[in-house]
Amino acid sequence: KKIKEVHPDLNPEKESNAPDGSVSRQISQIKEARDLLQANPWFNRMAHPRKPGTKFRSNPSSRTSEKNYTGEVPQRPLRFGQYLYYRGVLDWDSLIQAIIAQRAARPGFGAIAVELGHLNQGQLDGIKGKVRPGLFIGDLAVELGLLKPRQVTEILIHQRKYYFPLGRILVDRKYVTMRDLSKYLWDFHSHQMACPDRGRPKE
Repeated sequence: KKIKEVHPDLNPEKESNAPDGSVSRQISQIKEARDLLQANPWFNRMAHPRKPGTKFRSNPSSRTSEKNYTGEVPQRPLRFGQYLYYRGVLDWDSLIQAIIAQRAARPGFGAIAVELGHLNQGQLDGIKGKVRPGLFIGDLAVELGLLKPRQVTEILIHQRKYYFPLGRILVDRKYVTMRDLSKYLWDFHSHQMACPDRGRPKE
């Protein structure tokens, strides 16, 4: 839709008034944004659980909920948040907000790398400017020769110290009670163990 708005074949008057290369640059940025979203499993439209035809029901127990998934829970390994969505415990927007809060509570890879002295701020800024869809900062830093694999491992281990469980956020936001959380965690573990392809999904 965005490309149609700027494409010169559909908007010849805009092309004639636009600075040289601006339209092609806009189209390139739109495609880059699309590729970034498609590379992220949480936002991949083709794998999005809210695809047309899915049945939903109201969930009065969720503070910000409007609609929740009511289909079958997929028989494949899931993240805990995904499992709660497919169980109808959380609506999609509440899940995303909880994940954002979880990520915000943990320092980023780059900040920890600077804190540990493995990178300086100038190097980190340079890496961020070269980040590509689907490529982690640590992998890019190794590719550029700024970090060694063992340093990446050290940073990731250090980052885990700041891990804030999603379940705690859900309880703090009153999406679930502590008692319900214990039950959902047990059910989630049983689901994972019953899947043909056991184990957690790749991060």
